[in-house]
Amino acid sequence: MRDFVVFLVTIASMPFVAPTPILTVFELSVKIIEITKSLLETVVSLNEFADTVDPTNKKVKFLFSSLDSIAVQTGEINEKIHQANETVNIITRTAQNLPDDIRFELKLNEIHMKQIYLNIYYRDMEKYVRDADEFENSTLINFADGAVSNMSNSVAFLIESIHQQVISQDFLYLFSESFDPTMNNYFCIEGQSAAQILHNFMNEMLVLNVKSYTVICAAYMIKNLYKSGNFSKEIEDSSEQFQKRINTLMLAVKPYMAKTSTELWRCDPYHHEKGK
Repeated sequence: MRDFVVFLVTIASMPFVAPTPILTVFELSVKIIEITKSLLETVVSLNEFADTVDPTNKKVKFLFSSLDSIAVQTGEINEKIHQANETVNIITRTAQNLPDDIRFELKLNEIHMKQIYLNIYYRDMEKYVRDADEFENSTLINFADGAVSNMSNSVAFLIESIHQQVISQDFLYLFSESFDPTMNNYFCIEGQSAAQILHNFMNEMLVLNVKSYTVICAAYMIKNLYKSGNFSKEIEDSSEQFQKRINTLMLAVKPYMAKTSTELWRCDPYHHEKGK
């Protein structure tokens, strides 16, 4: 964990060129560290509870209140990076507005669908940890089993699939070049510089990774709670994979951030109307 914190702060302190973002890479990195620490502290505390009869359900209350608090922190990050865009994230907008040939080559629709599934998992987790006492134990266990299964629709599979796609040099090159104002009208539709769009995309990927990691940890802790096993090793492995994805993503995007244009200007309308 310490090495991850040092790396994340170091890489986030480097100059990522982006004009006045809602949430800087450094600020987002600090929040990621806080959430990661909270999750790992919850895991440790959960394992420290004695395996004795607990008529007051302290262990249950502790787990779900802790996860609810972490979900609130993640939700605050999500709101900050979306507030300038009316909550419509950059993946959704690019999937809708880029030319068909570019969308197809980037497989943006595929990324968008996987993001939707991950967000559904995350919203379900929020609901279950907030109102845990209103659901049957079997419902919580089924959710946890699905989130960390070996199936292609599990959280771990979906986030790793997206990650491998977006860190490839072919993807990053084409993605960053797609917002050149000389190539298509997306520059005018978006109203942001190419650097800002790429910055927003990286933030979106970072938050999606945090959400996915939170769901995975929550799932294993729910399984632990209901005596399906300890799962300390699984959580440790998930933490290492999460840290590796974050590190790899930031290193992969950084060179493109440094050279992507920060220019921004107003575009002429397609049809001029008198007085407008």
